[in-house]
Amino acid sequence: MQPTQHRPTTHDRRRTALGAIAVAGALAGAAAACGDDTDEATETVATAQVDEADNSATAGDAPPVTTPSTELDATTTTGETAATTTEAPATTEAPATTEAVVEDAPTADAESLSAMLVSLYNDDNSTTLRELVHPDVAHYSPAIGDGVDAWADFAARFAGEQPVVEIHRAITDGDTVLVHAEYAWNPARELDGGLGSAVAHVFTIENGLVVRAVEVTQAVSETSVSGHGMFEQVGESATNSDTDANRAATIRMVTEALAGDASAVDELVGDYIQHNPLVPDGRDGVVGLVDATGGFPSQFGTAAAEGDLGATLVLYDANPVLGGVPVVGVDIFRFGEDGLITEHWDVLEPEFISPDGRTFPFG
Repeated sequence: MQPTQHRPTTHDRRRTALGAIAVAGALAGAAAACGDDTDEATETVATAQVDEADNSATAGDAPPVTTPSTELDATTTTGETAATTTEAPATTEAPATTEAVVEDAPTADAESLSAMLVSLYNDDNSTTLRELVHPDVAHYSPAIGDGVDAWADFAARFAGEQPVVEIHRAITDGDTVLVHAEYAWNPARELDGGLGSAVAHVFTIENGLVVRAVEVTQAVSETSVSGHGMFEQVGESATNSDTDANRAATIRMVTEALAGDASAVDELVGDYIQHNPLVPDGRDGVVGLVDATGGFPSQFGTAAAEGDLGATLVLYDANPVLGGVPVVGVDIFRFGEDGLITEHWDVLEPEFISPDGRTFPFG
């Protein structure tokens, strides 16, 4: 993966500020078209996101772009290594190989990465970070540059502050891990005593290590059209889920239904519990959003599913309704016993450029 050779400019950052306003305003308009009063929620989201963008606009230029390697070094072998050493006498018991060590080495998955985030940010301990993350990790975040050292240095700013409030849900699916968390910091990564942020971490794993980390952040809203918060689960978890079918339906929900195909909404969505603060509950709420906006086409990034959960990472295309601002979105869906989508969470952030010039979709 090669980073885009780009240094963030004041124009880029002001574009992000305009994007924050457009995202909140457009969603509010869409919800209003469904007959809901969303002014207060819109003001909360817009203020928090614009604060983030203004904070970035006053910062200095990003450091020169570098090209970190995401190719892992060859791992230590066992039998081959022994063949290069002096052969032990036949009566001597063979020494333990490194195979057992490799088997016991930490592996990056939903459980270990959730624990890593808590340890890193709340305990000021980067040991697990360095065990689970490749030294040259590519980081897609407006606040954190490439490399494990940059991540550790960023986390050290919060020593003693314990910014991770709670890990709410996590998914492991092959080489993709998603962690949906609640943080005390605002979208500018400042601890201001406010409501904090929803953060979606999306990790790509190779040979047991994180080689790409995506961080999408959205301010927590004070109000919600549906009456639900941005984190809690309202419905009961399904006990008999088809992971492959859920993954396929998750992708279709974003690439077809939310992109403007209302018939796909009818096919995929059941009794819908909505956690986006500006959209009402129910299938009609989704259809109303799609009808009012014309839909949200996107550039697909990745998808993951485990149990009754499915999630996608996409870059929603610039849309006239959104003021021409692309939006990075993580959508998380919960499936019911009938295989239909029954609950939805999302984390949305206007497109950003990382300190090392990385942009979406994975440039």
